[in-house]
Amino acid sequence: MKWFLIGVLFLFFPLVWAVNSCGDTNNVCTFDSNISVDQNWVDGNTYVILADVNVTGAGTDLNIAPGTVVKYGVGRSLIARDGGRVLANGTVDKNIIFTSCRDQNSYVGSTNANTATISGCSGGPAPSEYNTAIYVLGNAGMTKADSFSYLKIFDAKYGIRLDQNIGSIHDSNFSFFKSLGLAYSGVFLGIETDVNIYGNAFSWFQTDAKGIYVTLDKTFAGAIYQNSFSNFQSAHAIYLEQSSTGPIYSNRFDSFSNTTGTTATGIYLGLETTGNIYQNIFSNFNGATGISKWLGAVNATIYNNLFYNFTASGVGIQSNWQDFGGNILNNTFSNLQTSTAFVAYDPSTTRIQRNLFSNVSTAISGTITGAISNNAYYSVGTIGKPGPNDQNSATGFTTTPFIADNTDRNFLLNTTSTGGAMLVDAGGVDSNGVDINNFFNLKTTQLNNKLDTGTIDIGYHFDQNGPYVQVLSPNDFNTLTGVQTIDFNVESEVETGPRLCPSY
Repeated sequence: MKWFLIGVLFLFFPLVWAVNSCGDTNNVCTFDSNISVDQNWVDGNTYVILADVNVTGAGTDLNIAPGTVVKYGVGRSLIARDGGRVLANGTVDKNIIFTSCRDQNSYVGSTNANTATISGCSGGPAPSEYNTAIYVLGNAGMTKADSFSYLKIFDAKYGIRLDQNIGSIHDSNFSFFKSLGLAYSGVFLGIETDVNIYGNAFSWFQTDAKGIYVTLDKTFAGAIYQNSFSNFQSAHAIYLEQSSTGPIYSNRFDSFSNTTGTTATGIYLGLETTGNIYQNIFSNFNGATGISKWLGAVNATIYNNLFYNFTASGVGIQSNWQDFGGNILNNTFSNLQTSTAFVAYDPSTTRIQRNLFSNVSTAISGTITGAISNNAYYSVGTIGKPGPNDQNSATGFTTTPFIADNTDRNFLLNTTSTGGAMLVDAGGVDSNGVDINNFFNLKTTQLNNKLDTGTIDIGYHFDQNGPYVQVLSPNDFNTLTGVQTIDFNVESEVETGPRLCPSY
């Protein structure tokens, strides 16, 4: 029995030693060798990677708990390979922090121990200081059931680098990336993948760094949605170098500028694209481009996007080579006073309809052979390609069309007879049978929240933020007294409970 107990203690001694090594008074644990047995990294400890650490061996899991802080020496990485897995999912209140060992900042929900006394960890952090926060090699043990979520990744060359497919990357923060002409990125996808990327925040990317990067020869089939991209300086938010088939929707792109000669881009499409791009907002672009297509056709629809406040020769949508193709429908371009809304440098068969151009230098530029009609132009320097059923100064469209209340619904249409009212029911087709079924007819362009049923309105459509309420009688008083009849528009998308039919 004595020999058996000694054998058991010896067998588990390395694991016990690794856990105890994180239990010093500063709760700091340093790693400079591989992990080949299961480990749990726990909240309250700070783990410092001083050499590349491989999580290796079939069935080997590194579990990183919510609230844990993982820090890196210069040029170092945490790598899953040869059947190993890195499992990192924080929570809303306790994100997992991945950062430089020179970062001594405080983070809500985590305890970041001061590691400045460790060799190579003194001084302040810099963008792209260490190599990769999490690198999943092609022979790792990750599956589609795995995901990464609620992470904060700062100062890396690569935040999450995938050579193996997983389910999703969501609700995480990627900040302070700088590429210097290389492919450094928040999310780097080196495989053909359908990973879904949503709910993340990408900020402070510089010098050709990419928020999300899909490398050449790899088709992307996942969805990218509800992410925010802000403060990109000569950098790119979504960079799809090969063909893409997944949708890109409901993202926010804000504060893009050119500082080093590289044109900052919201969405870069390298080759053929079949995934629709819709309901994105592009704002405050200084000399930058919202959507840029390089080679191959966009065999998809770009619809219901909002582009506003572009300066210094910025471009809303740009086609650089070959036919752009596809459709550009129901977008709003506003305050592009020194910029161009759409430009095609090669002849294009693009269909451009039901878009609203307001305070724009040039609306449409290039040789376009696709259908162009039912667009609206207010205070546009060069229309470029007028079409039938347009609304412009010649038709009496002479007043700003927006409610302009400086809220997130600033671009709802006003009721002015020479302004927004001219764009209601002016799209020329029924919203129920329009290009994207059951999309526009469940949204509104108007402050009163009326759904766009019947003939479609021109321009960007908002989600309802309340039911449409209209007083039907009496219609000749401003002050309501007595019995009234009210249409509550009970088909409102906002309602999720039982539908009520009150009598008043």
